[in-house]
Amino acid sequence: MKISNRSFPIHVHIVTIIIFVVVLATGTQVVLTNQAMSEVIFKANSKIFERIAEQTKHQLNSHYGTAFAALGSFSNSHGLKTSKGSDRLRVVPEVVHLLSQFEHVQTYVFEFEDGDSIVIKRINDALSPDIPIAHPDSQYLIVHQISGKKQAYTLDNNLNLVERIELDSEHFYANSRTSADVSPNTNTISKPTKLAHSTSMGIVISRTNEFGMRVSVDVLLKDLRDTLQDTLTNDSSIRVLYNDDGAVYAFSSGEGNQQDSGVLHISEINRDIVPHAIERKNGGETLGRFSYQGENWFGRIVTIRPLDSEHIHLLMAAKASSIFDEGELIKRQTFYASLLVFLIMLPCIYIVSRLISKPIVRARAKAKAIENFQFDNAPLPHSYIKEIQELNHAQVSTQSTISRFITLTDGIARQQNLDTMLELVCSNTAASASADGVLLYLLDAKGDQLIPHVAQFKPVEDVHAEPILVKDVTRFIEHIFNLKKPQAFPFNELTHLRANQPINDSCEVIYIPLQNREGLVIGSLGLIFEQGSADEVYRQHADYLKTLLGYVSVAIETQQMLESQRALLNSFIKVFAGSLDKKSPYTGNHCQRVPILTEWLTQAAHDSSLPPFKGFHLSEKEWQELKMAGCYMTVAKSLRQNMLSINRPSLRLFTIAFMKSERVSRSLNVIVKLSS
Repeated sequence: MKISNRSFPIHVHIVTIIIFVVVLATGTQVVLTNQAMSEVIFKANSKIFERIAEQTKHQLNSHYGTAFAALGSFSNSHGLKTSKGSDRLRVVPEVVHLLSQFEHVQTYVFEFEDGDSIVIKRINDALSPDIPIAHPDSQYLIVHQISGKKQAYTLDNNLNLVERIELDSEHFYANSRTSADVSPNTNTISKPTKLAHSTSMGIVISRTNEFGMRVSVDVLLKDLRDTLQDTLTNDSSIRVLYNDDGAVYAFSSGEGNQQDSGVLHISEINRDIVPHAIERKNGGETLGRFSYQGENWFGRIVTIRPLDSEHIHLLMAAKASSIFDEGELIKRQTFYASLLVFLIMLPCIYIVSRLISKPIVRARAKAKAIENFQFDNAPLPHSYIKEIQELNHAQVSTQSTISRFITLTDGIARQQNLDTMLELVCSNTAASASADGVLLYLLDAKGDQLIPHVAQFKPVEDVHAEPILVKDVTRFIEHIFNLKKPQAFPFNELTHLRANQPINDSCEVIYIPLQNREGLVIGSLGLIFEQGSADEVYRQHADYLKTLLGYVSVAIETQQMLESQRALLNSFIKVFAGSLDKKSPYTGNHCQRVPILTEWLTQAAHDSSLPPFKGFHLSEKEWQELKMAGCYMTVAKSLRQNMLSINRPSLRLFTIAFMKSERVSRSLNVIVKLSS
């Protein structure tokens, strides 16, 4: 059989399959891990944004809450409502205390309807340089105009007078007053602006009571900027706090903060992503993951309304690549670790594949040996793979079956005696089918009945089989001769079988018809199974039995034909010899006496223990040739003596041909052997 050049050893296929499975499993694991990692980081970043929004809202509430509470308290203060002149300065200690507690509040301004005003300002680094503060103990600047009298001085933390300073009062008050319209008993919040007499950005919260007194609070936005700055995680991070008008309260970026100078607006921010993200939000789109200028971003806008004031929005955005930096590192580490494990596993995979393929290679070599009829009885090594172990058993069984079949057919071909051949066939067939007994019936010469030739049953010492008349109308005859199909019968149901001891009721006999070349039934082979299940066993060995019995049927038919020809030849010779004895005056029944005497003498020599005959022995074939040789010799001798007396030319030619024939020569050689 020609093998394709594209075929490969089995261990190559096993290695390929294992590598494919490992790569598929590892790749799937890496992909799923990456997706899970991205999702985890995405959710974690969403949680961070939520915390930033909550923290910012809390910070705004803290900023606004302090100012709102102070405004409400002072605008409704009975002392401020009824006081006049210098009595109004009694509010200074209370304001200083508030300033000391809340660092994000810069200034308190009180403007009365009668023109009096009080400004209380914290002194810090953000104080405008045009205010000359010389003494280092100065912590608070007090500027007031009471009854047309203007004064400016500083206090320390204990409210002690530190120094008096000279100010341009008109300019100072002009910058300190709030020009925005304020509704009575309503808190008004200005846009982010540069605070009066300060270098810092902030907002001004104002409130007017029913007596016309206005209270204003300057609130710094630096704390908000610092809070947002602390939440930046990478260079691409952006935090923007703005209102509906686009005014920016706080802005922080990983690439550097916007300067505090000037009033900020969304359009003034030096990051193009900010207006793009706000436009997407205003357009009704959810930010989440979005793309901008070929880069993936992750962002969120949260609306905050501190203490029911105006809407303030917090924009948080960062590049996805920056957010997932650690995730990308984990992905790369996972990939390289998987690749390293895979490379380490390659030699192991190859070794394992060779170990797995080794029994298959041995099985292939065994199959090749069976193909070439090289039968080796050495068992194959045990395999822990069930299928390979079953394959080994199947090969051993196949070898045994083929070997048995070849041995049996060879034995059948070599057998000259029909009965011996039948014994050989029956014993081997019973062993092949694991039968407990075997029966063989052959049709007699007249075709009237089936004659038993073999009857064997291991559990019973003596089983007797009787002839079966073909004309009997029985189930056996119906199935074997008419239907020509195998049929199982209970042993006790068959009347032509008798045993010298009781047989189990489960015992069954399955008869298989024997057919000649023309398809005619010439006999039947029966297999006896003591425990029953004859049909099931036959189905397991049906193909083998059909092939074997087909060959046996032909061999039996051939033997029967040879026996018939041999009998016909012997009869012809005897008739010919008898005719010579009766016609010739020279023989004196010589042709009849000599063959018998020859057999007697040969048998005596065969049975003798004398030294000259010690090694003398004739086979069955030689016995047949001896019998024929006796007849041939006497006939030939008589023919030579009577050759001259034969007058008819045709008879003379026949006599000469007979004496020159091969069989006569062989027979004479046997006589020579006996003589020597």
